[in-house]
Amino acid sequence: MDARRSDRRAWAETGSVLPMTFDCIIRPVTGHAADETVAAWLQAEYDNYRAELNTFAGKVELGVQVLWQTDAIAEALVTKDPEIRQLQQEMGGKPKGMAYFYQQKVEKAVKQGLETKADDDFRRYYRLITAGAEDVHVNKVKRPGRRQADVDEPLPVGGQGQSG
Repeated sequence: MDARRSDRRAWAETGSVLPMTFDCIIRPVTGHAADETVAAWLQAEYDNYRAELNTFAGKVELGVQVLWQTDAIAEALVTKDPEIRQLQQEMGGKPKGMAYFYQQKVEKAVKQGLETKADDDFRRYYRLITAGAEDVHVNKVKRPGRRQADVDEPLPVGGQGQSG
Protein backbone atom coordinates (compact mmCIF):
# COMPACT_ATOMS: atom_id res chain seq x y z
CA MET A 1 0.00 0.00 0.00
CA ASP A 2 1.54 3.34 -0.96
CA ALA A 3 2.00 6.10 1.61
CA ARG A 4 -0.78 8.30 0.23
CA ARG A 5 -3.36 5.52 0.39
CA SER A 6 -2.27 4.45 3.87
CA ASP A 7 -2.54 8.08 5.08
CA ARG A 8 -6.05 8.35 3.64
CA ARG A 9 -7.12 5.06 5.18
CA ALA A 10 -5.75 5.99 8.61
CA TRP A 11 -7.39 9.41 8.34
CA ALA A 12 -10.75 7.86 7.45
CA GLU A 13 -10.56 5.38 10.31
CA THR A 14 -9.17 7.63 13.05
CA GLY A 15 -9.96 11.22 12.05
CA SER A 16 -6.30 12.29 12.43
CA VAL A 17 -2.94 11.41 10.96
CA LEU A 18 0.39 12.39 12.45
CA PRO A 19 3.01 12.66 9.70
CA MET A 20 5.97 10.41 10.34
CA THR A 21 9.17 9.67 8.48
CA PHE A 22 9.21 6.51 6.41
CA ASP A 23 12.16 4.16 6.07
CA CYS A 24 12.68 3.94 9.81
CA ILE A 25 13.96 0.45 10.63
CA ILE A 26 13.29 -0.87 14.11
CA ARG A 27 15.53 -3.77 14.97
CA PRO A 28 14.95 -6.20 17.77
CA VAL A 29 17.06 -5.46 20.83
CA THR A 30 18.27 -8.02 23.32
CA GLY A 31 15.25 -9.62 24.91
CA HIS A 32 12.67 -7.64 22.88
CA ALA A 33 11.14 -8.24 19.46
CA ALA A 34 10.91 -5.30 17.03
CA ASP A 35 7.14 -4.92 17.62
CA GLU A 36 7.74 -4.73 21.38
CA THR A 37 10.34 -2.01 20.80
CA VAL A 38 7.86 -0.04 18.68
CA ALA A 39 5.13 -0.43 21.30
CA ALA A 40 7.49 0.76 24.07
CA TRP A 41 8.59 3.71 21.93
CA LEU A 42 4.98 4.73 21.22
CA GLN A 43 4.05 4.43 24.90
CA ALA A 44 7.04 6.54 25.94
CA GLU A 45 6.18 9.22 23.37
CA TYR A 46 2.39 9.04 23.75
CA ASP A 47 1.94 12.49 25.34
CA ASN A 48 4.12 14.17 22.71
CA TYR A 49 2.29 12.46 19.84
CA ARG A 50 -1.12 13.25 21.38
CA ALA A 51 -0.14 16.94 21.63
CA GLU A 52 0.99 16.92 17.99
CA LEU A 53 -2.28 15.28 16.90
CA ASN A 54 -4.23 17.96 18.75
CA THR A 55 -2.41 20.69 16.80
CA PHE A 56 -3.47 18.99 13.54
CA ALA A 57 -7.12 18.44 14.53
CA GLY A 58 -9.51 19.87 11.96
CA LYS A 59 -6.77 20.59 9.43
CA VAL A 60 -5.43 19.09 6.23
CA GLU A 61 -2.13 19.48 4.47
CA LEU A 62 -2.26 20.21 0.77
CA GLY A 63 0.53 19.95 -1.74
CA VAL A 64 -0.22 22.43 -4.53
CA GLN A 65 1.55 22.55 -7.86
CA VAL A 66 0.57 24.75 -10.75
CA LEU A 67 1.50 22.98 -13.96
CA TRP A 68 1.50 24.68 -17.29
CA GLN A 69 1.20 23.38 -20.79
CA THR A 70 4.11 25.62 -21.68
CA ASP A 71 3.74 25.19 -25.44
CA ALA A 72 0.08 26.25 -25.35
CA ILE A 73 0.80 29.25 -23.11
CA ALA A 74 3.72 30.31 -25.32
CA GLU A 75 1.52 30.02 -28.41
CA ALA A 76 -1.17 32.18 -26.78
CA LEU A 77 1.50 34.69 -25.78
CA VAL A 78 2.80 34.86 -29.36
CA THR A 79 -0.67 35.58 -30.75
CA LYS A 80 -1.51 38.20 -28.10
CA ASP A 81 1.76 40.09 -27.71
CA PRO A 82 2.06 42.93 -30.25
CA GLU A 83 5.87 43.11 -29.96
CA ILE A 84 6.26 39.41 -30.78
CA ARG A 85 3.76 39.63 -33.64
CA GLN A 86 5.68 42.61 -35.05
CA LEU A 87 8.98 40.72 -34.86
CA GLN A 88 7.44 37.73 -36.64
CA GLN A 89 6.02 39.94 -39.39
CA GLU A 90 9.38 41.63 -39.91
CA MET A 91 11.12 38.26 -39.93
CA GLY A 92 8.88 36.99 -42.74
CA GLY A 93 10.49 39.03 -45.50
CA LYS A 94 14.10 38.80 -44.33
CA PRO A 95 16.91 36.69 -45.80
CA LYS A 96 17.67 33.45 -43.95
CA GLY A 97 20.63 34.84 -41.96
CA MET A 98 18.73 37.94 -40.85
CA ALA A 99 15.61 35.87 -40.08
CA TYR A 100 17.71 33.81 -37.66
CA PHE A 101 18.45 36.93 -35.58
CA TYR A 102 14.77 37.86 -35.59
CA GLN A 103 13.92 34.34 -34.42
CA GLN A 104 16.37 34.79 -31.53
CA LYS A 105 14.58 38.03 -30.59
CA VAL A 106 11.20 36.26 -30.76
CA GLU A 107 12.45 33.44 -28.54
CA LYS A 108 13.88 35.91 -26.02
CA ALA A 109 10.59 37.86 -25.95
CA VAL A 110 8.58 34.64 -25.49
CA LYS A 111 10.87 33.53 -22.66
CA GLN A 112 10.51 36.91 -20.95
CA GLY A 113 6.74 36.80 -21.43
CA LEU A 114 6.54 33.33 -19.91
CA GLU A 115 8.64 34.38 -16.93
CA THR A 116 6.47 37.44 -16.35
CA LYS A 117 3.30 35.35 -16.56
CA ALA A 118 4.79 32.74 -14.21
CA ASP A 119 5.62 35.44 -11.66
CA ASP A 120 2.14 36.95 -11.98
CA ASP A 121 0.47 33.54 -11.68
CA PHE A 122 2.60 32.63 -8.67
CA ARG A 123 1.64 35.85 -6.86
CA ARG A 124 -2.04 35.42 -7.73
CA TYR A 125 -2.22 31.77 -6.61
CA TYR A 126 -0.15 32.49 -3.50
CA ARG A 127 -2.63 35.20 -2.46
CA LEU A 128 -5.56 32.83 -3.05
CA ILE A 129 -3.95 30.01 -1.08
CA THR A 130 -2.69 32.09 1.84
CA ALA A 131 -6.11 33.68 2.28
CA GLY A 132 -7.47 30.34 3.50
CA ALA A 133 -4.39 28.78 5.06
CA GLU A 134 -2.97 28.82 8.54
CA ASP A 135 0.56 28.25 7.30
CA VAL A 136 2.24 28.08 3.89
CA HIS A 137 5.60 26.64 2.93
CA VAL A 138 6.91 27.36 -0.56
CA ASN A 139 9.40 24.94 -2.05
CA LYS A 140 11.77 25.88 -4.84
CA VAL A 141 9.84 27.55 -7.63
CA LYS A 142 10.57 26.07 -11.06
CA ARG A 143 10.85 28.43 -13.97
CA PRO A 144 8.71 27.97 -17.08
CA GLY A 145 9.96 25.85 -19.94
CA ARG A 146 10.81 22.83 -17.84
CA ARG A 147 8.78 19.65 -18.27
CA GLN A 148 5.85 18.94 -16.01
CA ALA A 149 6.35 17.01 -12.80
CA ASP A 150 3.98 14.58 -11.13
CA VAL A 151 0.98 16.17 -9.47
CA ASP A 152 0.80 15.79 -5.70
CA GLU A 153 -2.64 14.96 -4.42
CA PRO A 154 -3.81 16.55 -1.18
CA LEU A 155 -2.80 14.56 1.89
CA PRO A 156 -4.89 14.71 5.05
CA VAL A 157 -2.85 15.40 8.16
CA GLY A 158 -5.37 16.27 10.80
CA GLY A 159 -9.02 15.78 11.54
CA GLN A 160 -11.56 15.53 8.77
CA GLY A 161 -13.80 18.33 7.66
CA GLN A 162 -11.68 21.28 6.61
CA SER A 163 -9.68 21.56 3.44
CA GLY A 164 -7.68 24.66 3.58
